[in-house]
Amino acid sequence: MTRSRAGFSMVEAVVALAIASVGLTAILALQQQLAANQIKHQRTLDRLSLRQSALSVVTALNPEAQPNGETSLSETVVMSWTSVPFTPERRSIGMPTGDGQFNVRLYHVTVTLKDRRRNIDDQFTVDRLGWQSLASEESDF
Repeated sequence: MTRSRAGFSMVEAVVALAIASVGLTAILALQQQLAANQIKHQRTLDRLSLRQSALSVVTALNPEAQPNGETSLSETVVMSWTSVPFTPERRSIGMPTGDGQFNVRLYHVTVTLKDRRRNIDDQFTVDRLGWQSLASEESDF
């Protein structure tokens, strides 16, 4: 008497579940790694956005007139800077006489950013030209 078998045996079902669980564990680990990399990428984008905002402020900065300072870029972001001269003061060159109307020198400007909401602390340094006018206040220049 032969008996027909339909379906899977218990051993086959357990082996299939073990293989599936190994595959699903690998997929879960990959998904966790992708989520962690997404968070890291977003923090990098946030940091770059803050740096762009700070650079727009620093572009208008005259380190000779304001060597140190602090300003708020938003409700949660504070930018501070310190300037250190690294060249001697020189008189600018003017046209056509050769003597300019400003004393100039180069500065290292160190910018510090603090974002309380996103918990970002960042610092970078740029070189800026500082200037001081030689013209008196009564001049029309």
